[in-house]
Amino acid sequence: MTKQKETQKKEEFKQERETQKNKQIGYTKQQIVNSKKYCKYKDLLITILKDKYKYSNKEIDIKIREFLERKV
Repeated sequence: MTKQKETQKKEEFKQERETQKNKQIGYTKQQIVNSKKYCKYKDLLITILKDKYKYSNKEIDIKIREFLERKV
């Protein structure tokens, strides 16, 4: 197997593992947007979160903080 193919296989494996992690841990965008905890950030979260991913509370808090602290 060539180095390029080997590297490609490793990259595909990494992506598959990340996908599996995202499916197992966290909350969907819809669950987060409808939660009481994040109700005051609902519009923001609709904009910044992706539909196909799951997020932990820590990830959500980081995304909110980064957005609010960014320079305009």
